[in-house]
Amino acid sequence: MITNTEKIKIIKRAQRELNAKYKKVAKASDLQEPMHVLIASALGANPFAPEAKRAIRAMEKAYVDWNEARVTRAPEIAEHLTPHGIPGSRANHLKKILSGLFDHFNAVNLDFIEKLDPNPIRNRMQRIEDLKPEEIDNILLLSFGVNVLPLNAHVQRIFQRIGIIKKDTSPTAGHSLFKSALGKAAVAGFYERVNLLGEKICTTSQPACNTCPLKLECIYGLVKRGLLTESEAEFPLPADIRKRTPKRAAAKKTRKKAKPKKAATRKK
Repeated sequence: MITNTEKIKIIKRAQRELNAKYKKVAKASDLQEPMHVLIASALGANPFAPEAKRAIRAMEKAYVDWNEARVTRAPEIAEHLTPHGIPGSRANHLKKILSGLFDHFNAVNLDFIEKLDPNPIRNRMQRIEDLKPEEIDNILLLSFGVNVLPLNAHVQRIFQRIGIIKKDTSPTAGHSLFKSALGKAAVAGFYERVNLLGEKICTTSQPACNTCPLKLECIYGLVKRGLLTESEAEFPLPADIRKRTPKRAAAKKTRKKAKPKKAATRKK
């Protein structure tokens, strides 16, 4: 059973490894326009994705404002997404969010939240049924500098594989854990680096575990690379884990007992 103290140590080690792997990321002080963060979040798991930024620029050129996008048919919106590598199906999710803004706030912008504190922002945005919790947290972190790590698909997949959160970990528990481990100024940079790792290396299918900077922290990757047996796949990890080779781990697997050889009988 892993303790919260050990989880925090693992997150801190992951932070150091990711800092070394991805050195150039946005500064924590570079707050983004809330509506841009919302749209980028609606277009995919990674709100930092350059593809999302290009698609946003294309839509801003095509439409007078986001209200015009709201009343535009989804297939037409998709035409501004697919040339930039965004699946056309994301147009439906975007339309639902824009419509939710209009239905609940009679406006298709986020001007009304700029003078609010974090809790009122979260409470108001939760009225939009199709808006995911991590999409709201993206706005809080990237537009207002609130110390909260959005538990998007990349964060959940990576840290579930490492073994420090589970599928049923609540957003509140997840936020508390990462808040304890990360300094306020480091959250945005850490989040961007985790998204890069999730898109480039720790992908949903066929993750490149051998090139992952967190390969010695990750239970999933250690088992996949043959450095950990299934019976050892839990914390605390074996003390010799950093010295192991795939052959050495394989040798620890349970072997079938060889059947005793029958004594040879002499022919008379």
